[in-house]
Amino acid sequence: MQHSGSQRLQSILAVYLSGMLAGISLILFPSAGALFTDADFHNLSSSQFGVLFTPQIITAIASSFLTARLARRISMKRVLQTGLLFTITAMGLLVLSEFAIGSGGAFYVLLGATSAIGAGFGFSISALNAYAFDLFPGREDSAVTAVHVMTGTGQVGAAMILSVFVGLDAWWGAPLVIAVAVALMLAFQARLTLQLRAESD
Repeated sequence: MQHSGSQRLQSILAVYLSGMLAGISLILFPSAGALFTDADFHNLSSSQFGVLFTPQIITAIASSFLTARLARRISMKRVLQTGLLFTITAMGLLVLSEFAIGSGGAFYVLLGATSAIGAGFGFSISALNAYAFDLFPGREDSAVTAVHVMTGTGQVGAAMILSVFVGLDAWWGAPLVIAVAVALMLAFQARLTLQLRAESD
């Protein structure tokens, strides 16, 4: 990516902070597992909980596989933005699952949410790896590893964020806050070029 100093710094922030948000969003679901099976919350059966994350695995693999092909058609920036939109959708569905409790529909809302977070993570992390590789010529391996470190940092933070809102008796505030943070990142990225060197050749 060819950038001025300011644009380069902003691009680096966009990439690595997005990695952290991707980690937070992904791990929020297993972190909320106790709520999903609690009779006072989603009250999922053991069989329902057992299949809850299957769509996530499928969509994560499919989106990762499709990233390069889509990037050639619509640009890597659009792929990353698509991943963030899926992540916002997943957080929104997770919030909505609170209002489906007791109606019998919470499980299906959660299935939609895990499907969306799988796609969001697959598109996002694949794109972020490509950007990290492109941003630091000669230090590609370290740059990509740093993305994974940021993702891992976000994963650690997910349980902490959820516990704060559970303590406030408003667990759904965690996905709501994360959705807002991802939306702000999406708006921040919209200002940036985020063009890979291969895309400008």
